[in-house]
Amino acid sequence: MRKDAVLRKIEALEELRGSLPDDATLATLAKALDDSSNHVVAKAAKLITAMQSRSLIPALLRAYERFFENPTVTDRQCAAKIAIARALDELGYAEPEPFLRGLDHVQMEASYGPPVDTGEGLRRVCALALPRTSISDIDLLRRLVARIADKETAVRIDALRATGLLQCDAAELLLRLKASLGDSDPRVTGQALASLLAVTGGRALGFVANFLYDGDADVAMEAAAALSEAKDGAAVDALTGFYRGQFEPAAKQAVIRLIGASPLESAARFLVELVKDGSPTTTSLWALDALASSRFRSRLREQVEAAVRETGSSRLLDVFRREFRD
Repeated sequence: MRKDAVLRKIEALEELRGSLPDDATLATLAKALDDSSNHVVAKAAKLITAMQSRSLIPALLRAYERFFENPTVTDRQCAAKIAIARALDELGYAEPEPFLRGLDHVQMEASYGPPVDTGEGLRRVCALALPRTSISDIDLLRRLVARIADKETAVRIDALRATGLLQCDAAELLLRLKASLGDSDPRVTGQALASLLAVTGGRALGFVANFLYDGDADVAMEAAAALSEAKDGAAVDALTGFYRGQFEPAAKQAVIRLIGASPLESAARFLVELVKDGSPTTTSLWALDALASSRFRSRLREQVEAAVRETGSSRLLDVFRREFRD
């Protein structure tokens, strides 16, 4: 019966979607934030976010605090706390305290196997919210260090993303250290490298490029992915050099895709040359596919068509016509 009652409340709230945030609507949402069901509160928080109703921030804060009390009973899966933290972030709440509390929250819940930590999602949301608050960079970095060492991979990655939003020397040093120490999951090292480039720009390109030849193929690909986001011509040079050193077809294809994702036109022009080479045809097909998804697709369309026709390959021409249709 209780489950049915909760579902009815959630359905009633859903009917408010698209409504104007008038007094009656806001009163209904404020009342919902006081509900004992974490799912009802989470639904209300999401609607408040959609309506951008900043006047309900005090009510959100009260509900947030309430769900830290006996949380494995009151807020299973951290559903309410996650929704509220997201709402506070998207509403532009600038005080760091609620996010700092969520950043360190661990919530072990029973499962069919060992207990699981359902606080992971809350820690991730709060890590990414904090750089926008009034907390100082150095105080935030002191708190993020623990999350960069979090037992959950996704939390480590988002803590490194948050670090990459801080334009300070301390962030650069922390990211260099984490990348150098490595991680059990190559994606974490990759995020450290991507965040380092976000913080330093071209100053760290050489450091990141060294990871292309780390000896670990997965780390090398993560470094290539980080370089593919850089807006410096030296990153394209590093990627094309890395490509030329690949011999396994799967690795060559993966690097071509990353080159195609670059924000620099020089990377796309390199792919045009690969298409033009036409040998082997599979390489040209990979390059053509990457160009079809490139942001320079329209600008370089004529050059790509000329390169395809130069190969004399009917197969390539068919693919070009299919992938570059207006």
